[in-house]
Amino acid sequence: MAPAKSVTVICSPYHLGIRDLAVGAGPSALLEAGLLSALRDLGIRVEEHELEAVDEFEGDISKLFELIRRTSLAVSQAIKNGSFPIVLAGNCSATVGVQAGVNAARGSVPACIWFDAHDDFNTPDVLASGYLDSMPLAMMGGLCWKTLLTTIPGFQPLNLGNDIIHCSMRDVTDLERARVKQAGFPVIWGDADKHVDFEGQLRGVLQDKEFQETMVHLDLDALDTSVGKAGVFDNCVI
Repeated sequence: MAPAKSVTVICSPYHLGIRDLAVGAGPSALLEAGLLSALRDLGIRVEEHELEAVDEFEGDISKLFELIRRTSLAVSQAIKNGSFPIVLAGNCSATVGVQAGVNAARGSVPACIWFDAHDDFNTPDVLASGYLDSMPLAMMGGLCWKTLLTTIPGFQPLNLGNDIIHCSMRDVTDLERARVKQAGFPVIWGDADKHVDFEGQLRGVLQDKEFQETMVHLDLDALDTSVGKAGVFDNCVI
């Protein structure tokens, strides 16, 4: 596989299809803070691509899946152009589109290291809150929304037991914790009250894996809360 000639920053500034709402404001904030300039200062050629609005689609589910489809197409096109895709998105479910786009371009489903304070492993059958964007890991494994997943170009489920490492999970219910343990993928647990050697533990888990092409999902709520809180509340700085 030839080295990438550039980086393509794909921006999806939406929360469940609504532009710059709540966590959907995150991508724009990163761009306004100078992310592209910082990359270019490193001598990297940077391309930009923003997903168009999905206002014509009705309902959260329809809007979210259209953004996932568009993410897949944008990722696969970037790779085919010899560029390395970086996706800035308000919703974690965008990673489902990254998975599909990589598979469409490469012909193989990538493994994933998932940095997130939450499990993101809910399904509609167990989710009491109804929060739509708490299901991406289950979607990536093909455990829910199966018909809609078939509409995503390039989507194929990954093997959760072999191809996922979850790092920094700490904000979960008892039910979510039990479901994660039952699923069997490795978790490096976070703890807001004590230091965790994430690097050392992650290196140890990776030694037992045979990951080839791997995507990295980073939710900023995985950050040490003494450094900064990520989210949409008044005490959050990111």
